[in-house]
Amino acid sequence: KTHPIMAYGTYRQILEEVSVLIFYLREWEGECWMVICNFYGSTCSMPQEAEDLLTGGKGRLDSDRNAPEKAELLLCNYTGGERKNIRPYEARLYRLT
Repeated sequence: KTHPIMAYGTYRQILEEVSVLIFYLREWEGECWMVICNFYGSTCSMPQEAEDLLTGGKGRLDSDRNAPEKAELLLCNYTGGERKNIRPYEARLYRLT
């Protein structure tokens, strides 16, 4: 268990109104990771609210936590590409800092 956040961190789904993508947070001991999954066979656009969270823009995670200053991509099942497009069956893991 190299990353306890994945085993022991709390799970919280966010942006539930986006029906074609799944967004959730894992939080553990002050660290926060965001997972984005596309379970469909077509490319989807990243919602602006998610993009804001990843870039430290006006988005927010909740009333107790400010948006991150930056997001570091830790894992993706595709190489290359643009952050604004989520490819078919793509999954991404970001560390929010």
